[in-house]
Amino acid sequence: MHSDMTRRSMTIGQLTRIILAGLLIWLSSFSFAIAGSPLTLNQPGKIVSTPVTQLEQNKSPEPDQESSNSPASSTSLSSAKVEEQGASQSQSQKISRPEDYPTGLYQAYLNARQAEGGVEYEVQVSSEGSLTASNPTQQLSASFGKAGTSIANLQLKLSRIGYAAQPETALQIGLGTEPIAQGNRITYQHSPILTEWYLNGPAGLEQGFTLTQALPIAEASQNQELELEMNLSGVKRASLNAAGNELALTLTDERQLNYGQLYVYDASGQSYPAHFNLTALSNGDFQLILTVSQLAKVTYPLTIDPLFTQSQMLSDTSGGAASDQFSNSVALSSDGNTALIGADNKTIGSNYHCGIVYVFIRGGAGAIYVQSQVLSDTVNNTNGDNFGKSLTLLSDGNTALIGVYNKPSGPIFSKVQLTFSLGVA
Repeated sequence: MHSDMTRRSMTIGQLTRIILAGLLIWLSSFSFAIAGSPLTLNQPGKIVSTPVTQLEQNKSPEPDQESSNSPASSTSLSSAKVEEQGASQSQSQKISRPEDYPTGLYQAYLNARQAEGGVEYEVQVSSEGSLTASNPTQQLSASFGKAGTSIANLQLKLSRIGYAAQPETALQIGLGTEPIAQGNRITYQHSPILTEWYLNGPAGLEQGFTLTQALPIAEASQNQELELEMNLSGVKRASLNAAGNELALTLTDERQLNYGQLYVYDASGQSYPAHFNLTALSNGDFQLILTVSQLAKVTYPLTIDPLFTQSQMLSDTSGGAASDQFSNSVALSSDGNTALIGADNKTIGSNYHCGIVYVFIRGGAGAIYVQSQVLSDTVNNTNGDNFGKSLTLLSDGNTALIGVYNKPSGPIFSKVQLTFSLGVA
């Protein structure tokens, strides 16, 4: 039985390759490389074929300035395609988020996602001459100058890079490096061997450090740990996850940022472990040290690549009370783009504990949720109905079943067809 199934699978696989080969001839002008191997993107606008067994080792290099600034062309692999490939590959591994894909595949997804940004992500020159950028997907704004980088209320400045065991050989980064903008990319050339760069795109504000060669050291070591020290100000609270590779920031204006999805790789595609260390300073600032280890056999350039995104705390935008029981029931569509949150004790007008359901939508993975609708029983709303006591949302995110627990006639479910435009997110 098993051998028959094996032969049958091989026959289907061979037939699939024949069909794909025919399509390849027809689509040859699009420069696709199919040949039975999954697609990955080494640079924006360049598609290559990579065996699955090499995905962990083959990591895309830092995009060059020209290609990273251009919108995705017809030969670019879209983030949706990469995500589809990742979902297919990760079924047996139970991976659901793009950032959990194998290193090379995640980098391909990130490159493709960032390339999808249009002119609205490009850097602008303000009337004062400073460089600014807006990120409509993340609802963030950033500015870049000689004193460092500002992201919303966060001020960030690289101050030092060096080996942990030999701090006396560290490269000190002072003020005065002039940022250079091209398209949606900003570059600080701190020294002939160290570049700090930012790439503004739908996935977030990507930060990178590229080291073209090893730093001078007094004594070689088999396991050098490289440290990048940064100063953070404008932060009210900061915390690290258990792994030390994701930083949650609450800024002084209560805006919340995530700093993480940290990937470090060299020219050969080899990845390296990295983590953050965080220290609160007496002046209210924070010192952040990014440490990269196991650097005995690096093929330079070495790229250190974290990402800034905005996180959200969804709340009752109409000024709810604690007794409303906001979030007593929740439902989420399968793609995560539609969220229902019930407040079944919400008072409406003179009717108490009627209940209400809030609909939040977003424009895609990594985007910010925006309140789209407020649902309530507008036909027969009575005291104590508890509309929204329970919620179910179909996987497509367009149809909801809302429980009305205490209707005088008995508990019922109300079927609601949601109508909204994802474009507002």
